[in-house]
Amino acid sequence: MALRRRTVSVGVCASALENAQSELLAALLAAQVARACAVFRADEVVVVDDVAPAGAAGFSRAAAFFARVLQYMETPQYLRRALVAHSPDLKHAGLLPPLNAPHQPLASEWTPYREGVVTEVRGAQSVVDVGLQRPVLVPEPLRAGARVTLKMGKRQGHADGPFEGSLSSPDVPREREGEYWGYVVRLARGVEDMLGNCPFQGGYDYVIGTSERGEVRKAGDPWLPDFTHLLVAFGGPEGLERVHNQSQALRTKRPEDIYSAYINTCPAQGSRTIRTEEAITISLGQLSDNIDRVRQS
Repeated sequence: MALRRRTVSVGVCASALENAQSELLAALLAAQVARACAVFRADEVVVVDDVAPAGAAGFSRAAAFFARVLQYMETPQYLRRALVAHSPDLKHAGLLPPLNAPHQPLASEWTPYREGVVTEVRGAQSVVDVGLQRPVLVPEPLRAGARVTLKMGKRQGHADGPFEGSLSSPDVPREREGEYWGYVVRLARGVEDMLGNCPFQGGYDYVIGTSERGEVRKAGDPWLPDFTHLLVAFGGPEGLERVHNQSQALRTKRPEDIYSAYINTCPAQGSRTIRTEEAITISLGQLSDNIDRVRQS
């Protein structure tokens, strides 16, 4: 029987970086978001561009910066040179904390699955760098430069020749082995783009908006219904209301018309404001029991 693929996505507004007083602090803020998403096993991070002016052809610098740091953090360290393009946005990359996720093993670790990059195609075979002392030979032609997930063969006792492996879906270590296998990053031009362009089949079937104006839900209550694709959305310094007001179609709608639930996860806060990176950690922490209950059902 095919396993049901449940996913958790996090939507975050690019304006969250507007409070950062330097590029270093902006990079560290984005890294904190990446860490929270990895800790709570997010499958997708959507950067909602609420900074670019209406009608702009491209994305704002803040949104592009945010997405680039998130992608860099998620990429296994041994693949970054091959897969991450050089950018001034990453000049502080050496100061960012690692995700240390299962799909980012060390060269000294032997794991059943590894992420790799195709370095060479030899007829019907491909050579893949997976961060070990020797490459992996895969018995099928792949596209050079592509990132792939491999199922590793048995570890060979001799030091000559490549390791053996086979192509795998990244869903396999996640769904069959219970391993967290990173997130994908998507840029969205607004809430409508965030909601309407879900990369998962069938779209998001439950969407949570977070706001200090939302309904209070007790952390221990099993209120979250069964879902296939869950999205939890967070605003910037001015909340989700800012990005709602930027949409002519949404500005007149009530939150309950946009979201399945609109909640306040920290009603007794001692500070007048909760920063976006703090809200993500608080909210995903409160939701984690509910999410795990559905994932394990």
